[in-house]
Amino acid sequence: MLTVALAYVSEQTMAMSVINGQGGKSSNGIYIRKADRTPFTAENLSALANMDQVKGFSVFPVDGYDTVFIADAGKDFKPKGFSEEKVVSIEKNLSDWVVAQGIGEIDIKPTPCKIESYGQSYQTDPSGNSFLRVFDARGGGQRIRRLIQYRGQYIKNLREAFAKFAPEQPILKEDPEVRSKITEAQREILLESDLNRRRIEKALKKEGK
Repeated sequence: MLTVALAYVSEQTMAMSVINGQGGKSSNGIYIRKADRTPFTAENLSALANMDQVKGFSVFPVDGYDTVFIADAGKDFKPKGFSEEKVVSIEKNLSDWVVAQGIGEIDIKPTPCKIESYGQSYQTDPSGNSFLRVFDARGGGQRIRRLIQYRGQYIKNLREAFAKFAPEQPILKEDPEVRSKITEAQREILLESDLNRRRIEKALKKEGK
């Protein structure tokens, strides 16, 4: 839920969640760490992402670059799990990267996991409501109003920071028509979330009887 909330507040176009221990043979991720537990460098990650055997996959630094997580990617570039066969193939190719980068020993841990990704196009829907619907479906409906407030404050802080530290950078003024659409969409998601909450409460009361 935190990943989706952060994606909404900071207006990201994609969010991903990983649930380890689920997925089975057809859905695996690969965790990589140095044996001495020192962090990978940006150069290490860039070289890994540009390997012919890894290009097109999803490579994410985790825990402050101490760990790298590799997932497969679909035609739409959304992360997904590897098959067991693909994991074996990638493990063999990682040795070339380790030698070329002078990394030393690494720990490679293939892990069955359930990978879910969520996308948001701000051109077609500037409200970001697709993230809020995921948040609501996961039981966070009562916090949606607060997330909307956080997003507004985040944008305000960004504008103030640019005006103070990079005054030479042009800041686009918010389109009143777009703002109106966002405001209306926010009202709709709040109403939608409230209705969902009431349905759940009603169903729980019925079960209690």
